[in-house]
Amino acid sequence: MRQLKHHEKKLLKKVNLDEWNSKREQLVCTKYLLHDRNTYVKYNIIVGKIRKLTESLARLNYTTTNISNIRNTTNDKNNKNSSTNNTANNIVIKEYIGKKLINKLYDMGIIEEKKLSECLKITVSDFCKRRLPIVIAHKKMVENYKDADKFVQHGHIKVGTEVVSDPSILISKSAEEYIKWKEGSKIKRKLDEIHGDVDDFEYL
Repeated sequence: MRQLKHHEKKLLKKVNLDEWNSKREQLVCTKYLLHDRNTYVKYNIIVGKIRKLTESLARLNYTTTNISNIRNTTNDKNNKNSSTNNTANNIVIKEYIGKKLINKLYDMGIIEEKKLSECLKITVSDFCKRRLPIVIAHKKMVENYKDADKFVQHGHIKVGTEVVSDPSILISKSAEEYIKWKEGSKIKRKLDEIHGDVDDFEYL
């Protein structure tokens, strides 16, 4: 690591990084109703690992040479050019791991575009936004995160055929359409009454 310049040292004297991290953590925990600090720590560790993996993939050599030709080259026993083999191996690794990482994060709704560069922008908040109560609020099933969190814990929400009472569950993009109210939920009936959408047959 390089030595800090004089002006950088002066700036650092005025910044308490531990205090900043603590405030950031409190802000995220409060906004997304994280009941346990360990949840924030867990998300933070995952984000760090994703960024580290992404940076490692970005450093791998890449070329615009046709990948299929390169793969054939790696299988050619007569090829003795080690640099070509290394480049080919790097491309295969980058393609395979990169695609799996990107597709997984995209399907989870953590990133909006299928680009490796998007993985470097991931924050703890991106994981928090995929928590069940937050997704429910974004779907306008309830008005705010606090109510959504409470209704989940009280067993009023189903994902597919299962009642989910754990607010920490992460919802993928494909699972969003399967979120619904539990049959006979008093909260759902109350909300329907408020909006004038009561269907008595539904609550028989």
